[in-house]
Amino acid sequence: IADDLDCSRATVALAVNILLKENFIRPHAGEGGPYKFTGIGPGPLPAEDVTHAGMDGVLELRLCIEPGVAALAAARWKELESEGKLQLEHAYKELKREAKKKDGTVQAWLEADRAFHQAFHMLAGNTLVQTMLAQLSAAIADNVKDVVSDLFDSEYRKQTQDQHTAMFEAITAGKAEAAMIATRRHLHYAHEEIRRRMRRR
Repeated sequence: IADDLDCSRATVALAVNILLKENFIRPHAGEGGPYKFTGIGPGPLPAEDVTHAGMDGVLELRLCIEPGVAALAAARWKELESEGKLQLEHAYKELKREAKKKDGTVQAWLEADRAFHQAFHMLAGNTLVQTMLAQLSAAIADNVKDVVSDLFDSEYRKQTQDQHTAMFEAITAGKAEAAMIATRRHLHYAHEEIRRRMRRR
């Protein structure tokens, strides 16, 4: 995983420790590696499984992993099949359209945001990382329900859309380092806004 994401083993170790602490994985002896995922499925983790205190760990883990995934998608862009490229392009256009809608709904915008992130996760070609990020995204979505309406203000949508554009342009240009930096900037901004709004509740 460290090689795939172009990050240090220390970062992967940190991610594993957070996953263990939040009960995403458990130690496992035998075939398939030293750890096994728990409760992986299409739906989010129950809200009680990720407390507000634990959200910092979940957000930190996402910040450790997702920029590397964006870089990997960018590095593989030229060799990818057209179907995957079209999926990312479609997801980006839908997100852009939802962000500009004056009469749009929070739910439609969030779903478009999630679809965009999942589209480049798939391009990275690492099933384990895709599964992990899908579970993290579900956990975050389930635990920010109380503040999600606050995130729908025009300034937040504009800022995040500009950030998504930078990510999209870097990935589709095959610029791995730029994709990593753009994704890291986006996640820093989004996570700080989520934390700030959760503290106000």
